[in-house]
Amino acid sequence: MSDGTRHPEAALLRGWALLEHGHPGEAKSAVGVPGREPTGPAALITCLAELDLANAGAAETAVRGLDLPPTDWARRRHQDLRIAQFRLALLRGHSDELIDTISREVPVRVTRRNLPTALALLRLAAEAALPTRPSLASYLAGAGLVLARAAQPDSLSKDFGLAGSGRTVALEVIRCGALASLAEFQETGEADADTVSHLSAADGAAGFLMRLDRPIEAATYLNVLADRLATDPTHRLAALHNRIEALTVLNATRHELHSKEERHQWWVVFGRTVQQAMEQAAAGADWETLAELIESARLQLGPNKDGRAFDSSHAVAPFIRVRGNSGMEQAHWYRTDQPPRVFALEDMADIALGTGTWWWSTWVHDRTVFWSLVPPSGPVTGGTLPLAEGTALAEALSDLRDALPGLYPGEDGASWEERVLGSPLLTGPVHAKSSLARRLGELIPPPLSQALLKTDGGIRLAIAPAAEFGHVPWPAIGIPGSRHDVRFVEWCTAVLAPPAGLLAHLADRPHLDDAPPLGLVVIDPGSDLPWVSEDEQLPAARRLLDLVPDGVATVAADADLSLQDFAERLHKTDSDATAVFACHVGPDSQSLDRGILLRPGSAEDPPVIPPRVLTSQMLVDTPDRYPMPRQVLMLACDSGDVGNVSAGEWLVLGPAMLWAGADRLIVTSYPVIDSVEAMEETEPALEGGDVIDERLLSALVLRQPVIDALHDVQRKQLARWRTTGREGAPIHWGGHLAMGAYGSLGTPRSQAPLRRRYVHESVLQLLDDAAGNAARAGRSAITRWDMLVQLGLYGFETPNPCAGTPD
Repeated sequence: MSDGTRHPEAALLRGWALLEHGHPGEAKSAVGVPGREPTGPAALITCLAELDLANAGAAETAVRGLDLPPTDWARRRHQDLRIAQFRLALLRGHSDELIDTISREVPVRVTRRNLPTALALLRLAAEAALPTRPSLASYLAGAGLVLARAAQPDSLSKDFGLAGSGRTVALEVIRCGALASLAEFQETGEADADTVSHLSAADGAAGFLMRLDRPIEAATYLNVLADRLATDPTHRLAALHNRIEALTVLNATRHELHSKEERHQWWVVFGRTVQQAMEQAAAGADWETLAELIESARLQLGPNKDGRAFDSSHAVAPFIRVRGNSGMEQAHWYRTDQPPRVFALEDMADIALGTGTWWWSTWVHDRTVFWSLVPPSGPVTGGTLPLAEGTALAEALSDLRDALPGLYPGEDGASWEERVLGSPLLTGPVHAKSSLARRLGELIPPPLSQALLKTDGGIRLAIAPAAEFGHVPWPAIGIPGSRHDVRFVEWCTAVLAPPAGLLAHLADRPHLDDAPPLGLVVIDPGSDLPWVSEDEQLPAARRLLDLVPDGVATVAADADLSLQDFAERLHKTDSDATAVFACHVGPDSQSLDRGILLRPGSAEDPPVIPPRVLTSQMLVDTPDRYPMPRQVLMLACDSGDVGNVSAGEWLVLGPAMLWAGADRLIVTSYPVIDSVEAMEETEPALEGGDVIDERLLSALVLRQPVIDALHDVQRKQLARWRTTGREGAPIHWGGHLAMGAYGSLGTPRSQAPLRRRYVHESVLQLLDDAAGNAARAGRSAITRWDMLVQLGLYGFETPNPCAGTPD
């Protein structure tokens, strides 16, 4: 039972406090009752929270809950409801009619009692006028300032709690002042120092909004300021700084949202900001910042405080340092009660693959590829690549799609066979083989290509790819600049790197042996059940059972395990062991999440039998129920699932296995071929089981490090293919990739935050402010409480040890 059901009044109070304290996601959760649409005060809080989150559809739904028969509460809150409706209208678009509609609501006679309403309406009218009529916006905002200062001349010099009577007026003063500055900015088109200062996060409107716990509003003004400054070459650095200030706030809010749906909606706001920041960083060749932004764009969620289950509501957005610096860490927004973790990208590379590992990350936005390369030492590099239709890279990715063995919508068996038999990754013309590999190799940053050609196989590389590159057969792509056909796997040991927050979580685990013993083998489960057709069976995968030693737990084709049965099998498996999954990956019929198919379903013969899938969401949400061994070999179709990453959320199948207990994975990046018995006479190379899967399992049985075995098999099969032209084709092994933490574990990697204090300008200014606070209270000396009040306005790096009962 939720708090909203048991204690509705307390839930409303808590929701209002969270909303006023800048936690809209938590506010609407506090007042929500599962299965029931909010009404009355709960609907108003929900509506305001959704407006803060720029979720117009959900806000409109909440507004309908406010459209109730007249009650005392509804009459008292009439103006609040109207203001919420006007905010919703502004969120959906601006118009001259909206300016007039809002303006007509302004009271003819303004009193102290209706002053907050009058100010809010003047400010909303100014917002409506700003895009097309900046002069009118300036007059409307200025009128609000005049009224506020006449009624409350010291509106910004007082200390307001959430329930302070002057807080509402103070907020409107800040908003009106910001709008007046933006209107002037838009009228003149010039970015003078005073206007920038009036809007900044240091001493301007954004800074005051942060101190009054309105960080999302602050981010809105900072984004508008950054948009204006970005067009002026003399202010590009200031534009990037303001964008990062906004991004820090938006990222913190993103990590507080509980559901994937809420975060994806928030991505409309956050994603636009982070991508604009990437564009500005790339334009200024600020590659260290670009590397930080690309990693920060990935969701950095962490486990619950009790260490058992994952819960986004307990996650705090970490800071990512590159070469010891983080722009977001130096931003002004900072929650004193939730000190974030700080990760160095260089440490994350070490966790991924050991000392001396390079970190290569990519991000795609608006048909542009952003990339950054962080070597173990030396300068960080970065850049952009065009991905628009018709570009060489776009055509290479299109050809790759045709070359992969996945069965696409609308494709029958005959057309699939024809396409795959002509694949340059299988038996295509010689020039096509090298041409596709070479063209895909254009993804490799030039500094990395040069280093690979110089070191002759000595580079360790952590790859953090964009979702658009989730199906790239990284081991098989060519290295540009070589006079010969040189493939990635020949001169590089690579691993797919999950987000830094997950890598740091893996690093906190104890050390793991390089070659843990085999503990569990799952081979084509449920495929011998009566309703499963032979076409769905995996004959080559079944032959792996012949290699499994006696005494190793197995789940085979005749198994019909429930999720609970499988959970018990996992609990009985030694955590410091290896599990092998050679099976199908399927979507869950209800959630559509991909996962391990434990039992195929049937829709042909009634009653309908649903598939039984252990989904990625189950692994992420309840890792204590489905504990994975620390090393997992996932010989299933596209088991890495990186291509399905959306909005930077690596909560798909491969990373979900890591959340559920695995440290090291071998996954696939596209659908792999088990066997095609009917085609063996014409194309024996399609019999793929003996190309890589059996060799990997044999290496596990012999207790060989799995990543070494993987690269050894791939290099040998590449040589075999070059010799025969058919056998050992990359279509069988090019998608097998390592993922997770193959470096040193057992050493926490969170760094100490910067030791700093947010004060106005200096300690002397702090003392002066505290003295003013004491004088207003009628005291001739500064007390500890006066100091605490002033420090509280600007925030602490860590919880203040002096907090307590005032003297």
